[in-house]
Amino acid sequence: KAIEEALKERPELGHEMISVVFFQDNGLKRSQQMFSDLNKNAIKPTKSLSILYDHRDKFSKFIVELTNIVEIFQGRVELEKTTFSNRSIKVFTLNGLSDASMHLLGMSKGKKLTKEEEVFLKEFWDEVSKNIADWQNLLERKITPAELRKEFVHSNTNSLNALGIVGRILAKEYPENWKEKLRGLKNINWSRTNPEWEGRLLLNGRMLKNALGIELAANTILKKCGVTLSEDRLTYEKNHE
Repeated sequence: KAIEEALKERPELGHEMISVVFFQDNGLKRSQQMFSDLNKNAIKPTKSLSILYDHRDKFSKFIVELTNIVEIFQGRVELEKTTFSNRSIKVFTLNGLSDASMHLLGMSKGKKLTKEEEVFLKEFWDEVSKNIADWQNLLERKITPAELRKEFVHSNTNSLNALGIVGRILAKEYPENWKEKLRGLKNINWSRTNPEWEGRLLLNGRMLKNALGIELAANTILKKCGVTLSEDRLTYEKNHE
């Protein structure tokens, strides 16, 4: 009856699939224990999976579409997991692309995208792809996804976030020629063996996961793109010392 009442108030729910599980009532204590067990052992979906299935959020929906629009992402984005198996043919995660794009636009989840922002997202990631030689090698099948993930840092979520920050700064400070500035990406050594990434994207050779490291990596990329760091950006360097 409760379901019938809900459908009367929101008939659109009738077009959605709803999974319902019924349990026999064996008393209050049994019900309380089941409640505890279900919540204690509930498996939280990955961030990528949450984005993939969130059809109400316009931003999430567009990010999923972006994986089919931008060539470098086509067939190379892991849509459900946030990690890769050794044999995976994927290079990026949906979660990583989503976070980086939010950094790029300087926005939080839930905000609606304008058409201009949608165009900018596509153009930005296209330009980044053109200026990272290893991504072009991937498109030309000169390197495998596994080799790219193992040898370089640029497909990692933190690296994508740093690129998003760089893109936001370039678009703001160089609105007419941000694409030209991005050509500086060609001058970057993205190898995991490059000591410039230590303490920024890497810690003792392993990927580093913290907000300061992302900002520091963005500073490194900005300088390679010929941008003088602002006082605000230099604050991150001071905090790193």
